[in-house]
Amino acid sequence: MSKITQKEIKSSEGRSIKFVVPSGVSKIELEFDMASELIVPKKKIYVPQSEFERRINPLAFQLDADWLQYEPRTYKQDQTKELFLDARVKGRLHAFTCMAIDPSFDPVTGELVYQPGLPPAVEKSYNWWVYTFKDYAPERNSRVMTKTEGACKDLELIRRLVTWKKVSVEAAWDAVCDHSVELGHFADSDNAQNGFEVTGSREVWCYG
Repeated sequence: MSKITQKEIKSSEGRSIKFVVPSGVSKIELEFDMASELIVPKKKIYVPQSEFERRINPLAFQLDADWLQYEPRTYKQDQTKELFLDARVKGRLHAFTCMAIDPSFDPVTGELVYQPGLPPAVEKSYNWWVYTFKDYAPERNSRVMTKTEGACKDLELIRRLVTWKKVSVEAAWDAVCDHSVELGHFADSDNAQNGFEVTGSREVWCYG
């Protein structure tokens, strides 16, 4: 059930008008009715959060696959593979769900949402994220990923880059673990913008 959040804005005439909006809406155009002092949604653009969920099952990773046979060449690459192999040997691997895009702040309600085309949520402490993710969907055990889950997510990205985007194995490992030019994290990326790119701009998770 969507929460209802009350907002207060100033009209062009300086009058204060209160209205309520559902918290799940990420972009909304508001129509002003100055006579009745009501603001009603004229159009909303909203993609269900479930559209961005990706199920990752590291138990299904094939150890003899070329992308997993790769010998790490940097510290971050070695850590990624070692976390996965160690968890596999100890029987600690499990399937989990993560989001395909970074979270953003709803421009209307200020709540955390997953929607394409919005600025990513930044400038928050780790402890803030721990609390916020835990409260995001407690009925589904939402939380910050463990280091092992993070490594498995990186491996899944590598798998998709190699399998679906036909990126070379070495380039895929380099992109995910070290220098993600293809993923849009640096100034020398293709079509890079000043500052942060909007969420969903690279669409890596659309493959596979």
